[in-house]
Amino acid sequence: MFNQHTTIPNQNDSEPSAIGPLLLVEDNRDDAQLIQRLINRQSPQLATEWLWQAEQVIPYLENALQSSCLPSLVLLDLYLPGAQRGLQVLQAIKSHQAYQQIPVVILSRSQDPEDMATALSYSATAYLVKPESPQQWLSELTWVQQYANPTGTPA
Repeated sequence: MFNQHTTIPNQNDSEPSAIGPLLLVEDNRDDAQLIQRLINRQSPQLATEWLWQAEQVIPYLENALQSSCLPSLVLLDLYLPGAQRGLQVLQAIKSHQAYQQIPVVILSRSQDPEDMATALSYSATAYLVKPESPQQWLSELTWVQQYANPTGTPA
């Protein structure tokens, strides 16, 4: 059974991370586990928080704001189950002054140009069509993680 969210901690906890965690909002457990494993392999110092419901995101961000540890990047599935969808979460993040500077990359299997245009019009940082293979994920995550570290060096 899952907790409210699952954390993959930094592998080297003796050195504090200068950047906030990567927040992954993904309802597909297999996709979430794959993304977390690849990020941990690529950037072991970048903690990853996993939420699987849209309704969990704003309470998570409120707690993170109170503890001064906002995520450095949000990877947000476009089609989440429940009352809220990815676009509503994106709107909520981008309309809140404390959260609007957090880069949000939309993840989706949809290649529909309308989905892409809508997400970008709602101020998504980028739109990523979910790759099919782990090798493609690795390539895409290298690019995506640059948003988590504004200096441009790998996170």
